[in-house]
Order: sequence, then C-alpha cells, then structure tokens
Amino acid sequence: MVERHLAKVDVEGSSPFTRFLGRGEPSEAADQPRLSAASSSLSLRWSNDPRLGGFFFHSPYDEEPVPPPRLIRLRRPPILHVEPGPFLPPLPSETTLDDVDHAWRGLCALNPRYHDGEMLTVLGVSRNGYGGVTINLAQISYRFHAVRHAGIPLGLQPLGVKAMVSSSDGDRFLMGQRSPSVSTYPGLWEFVPGGSVEPGMSIRDALHREWVEESGVAAESLRDLVPVAVLFDPDASTWEVVHRAELASECDLHTSWEHTSLRWLAVHEITSMRDSLSPACALMLELLPLPRVFD
Repeated sequence: MVERHLAKVDVEGSSPFTRFLGRGEPSEAADQPRLSAASSSLSLRWSNDPRLGGFFFHSPYDEEPVPPPRLIRLRRPPILHVEPGPFLPPLPSETTLDDVDHAWRGLCALNPRYHDGEMLTVLGVSRNGYGGVTINLAQISYRFHAVRHAGIPLGLQPLGVKAMVSSSDGDRFLMGQRSPSVSTYPGLWEFVPGGSVEPGMSIRDALHREWVEESGVAAESLRDLVPVAVLFDPDASTWEVVHRAELASECDLHTSWEHTSLRWLAVHEITSMRDSLSPACALMLELLPLPRVFD
C-alpha cells in the first residue's frame, strides 16, 4: 500500500523533503534522501526539468500513457455542465482513502500553501457545433488532485482559466515568471492571469478574481474579455479556458506570491523565449496576433 511506503519518508529536521519536493539545487543531504528498502515501488527522483521542479515522487502508475496536449479554438463561449452529487474518483489497485489522506498530510507538511478546498474536475470535453464546446464537470476535493505529487495519480483534470491581456496600445502582453514556491512550473514564464474555476463561480468571475490577485489591479481595468480557446495541459493535467482581454489604461502592477516578476512583452519577445515558457503558455503562442512589421 502507498501508505506503507510513504510512512518511511523522513519529513522532519534537515531532510530534503522539508523543501516542497526538493525545490532548488540538490545538496549533499538531498543527494541521499532517507528512504527505506520498503520504498521500492515508490521512489524519489531528482530532475533538472523545470516542469518537475527538483525532487519528485515516482510510482509504477506514472508509466501510464499521458494524453497529448490539445488546443480547441472557440467562436463562442463554452457551455459548462456540472454533474449533480459528490464525485469520488476510482482508486488504483491496493490504494485506499486512508492512503490518499496520508499522502495529503505529507504534502501539507512540505508545503503549507496547500489548501483542501472544493474544485471542479473535467469529465469530458466535446464539440457542440458552431465553434463551441461543452465541458462536463464534477465537484471534488482538491486533495484528490494534489496527491499525484505523492505518487498517487488519480487522473483528475481540474478546470482552469487563463487570459492573454494586451496593453492599452495593443502591442504587448502581460507575462509573469512563476515563483519557486508554486507546485507546478516554478521559474517558468506564463501569461497573467490564470487560476482555477471554483464550484459555483462563473468563468468570468474566476478570471476577474485571478486578475486582482496576480496583478493588484481592479477587475474593471479589463475590457473586451473574450474566450478564444480551450486547451489541455498534460503536464499539469488541467483544462484551461483561454481568453483575450485588453487593459483599459496603463496602471501600476503588484506581484503576488505566485510570481517573482511581471513584464509587458511584445509578441516577438515572447516567441523568442519559448524554452522558458510553461507548456500551457507555449500552446497559447499560436493564439497571439502576428507581429506588426510596419508601424
């Protein structure tokens, strides 16, 4: 059982686990994570891939095929359909709800920013004609998604929202470099804002909330908010409803804990830094307007 293996991981004192999944470069202690022989089916590995952000748990379930990325362009807003009643995902063989709870407590000990609220998981996305899609959803506790970082991938696909916000002159887009303390894509650049859609909240309200949190600017500063695509990010296992928007006027920006830097960048600057972009951001590049050759 997963609990038996996770119980052997030392998360106290100077263990490398005291940094969330070993963020940063490995130290001498980090090179020798304290795992017992009982951990043969759940191992801790180091990766220089910024998408993994250092140490990550590996389990046999990780060998399952990963769905490819998808980008579906929209000509009208998506339709959301939420299934009634609670949803419990199927658990892998020999994994129990106690295992999930144990893994969740371990993750919270490593990263206190984890919060177990309700989230929406995508059950399916289908085209409904005329340039639209229907997104079928179910409500579930966030911990069932987070435990994928502890070797228990349950195949959940949260619904998120993103926006490509252009400056008032239309020549630049707001980009942010993700903080080292975030759980996905630390250090990589992305379009700002972006975040999850909570149960009972509209996509537009979720986008306004994320804009205020990540830029420090009032929601009313955004105009011409239009959904342009739905994308699937297999690295984060999320579906995102992507919007285009424009800033009504120039204003001062304030970074949140999620980003270390915010910058207005031209299209050619964004496309030239592809290797520094999050996978979702790289997918969104084809939604950018062609750079203007003549003024």
